[in-house]
Amino acid sequence: MLMPSDIVDEVELVLLAAAPGKGEHPHFMTAYQILARMNEVRRLQRERGVPGARSGVHYSAASVVEQACQMLSRKGIVEIEYLVTAGLSFDVTDHPPVRAGNAICGIYRVKRP
Repeated sequence: MLMPSDIVDEVELVLLAAAPGKGEHPHFMTAYQILARMNEVRRLQRERGVPGARSGVHYSAASVVEQACQMLSRKGIVEIEYLVTAGLSFDVTDHPPVRAGNAICGIYRVKRP
């Protein structure tokens, strides 16, 4: 089973790819958005379940991504802010849009040099 430490490098690459050109602010992404852009998305969802409210899964694929982001934050690579999720839904691969499983979710971006 994939653990946060197994995907931390790919999570960082996804966040770096979302960073715009020099001099611009890096873009924030949710764990759902990061997950959707990962090569391991289908494997993570197969192992951990599709994320979102009423999925019946406590530790979903998005949770693994979220913990990888926290690891990157502790290394000083990523910054974390928080977003109220009321009224939001997220696209993750071949599934219908999902509602966030929590009322507040983290948003992540690489820190500017």
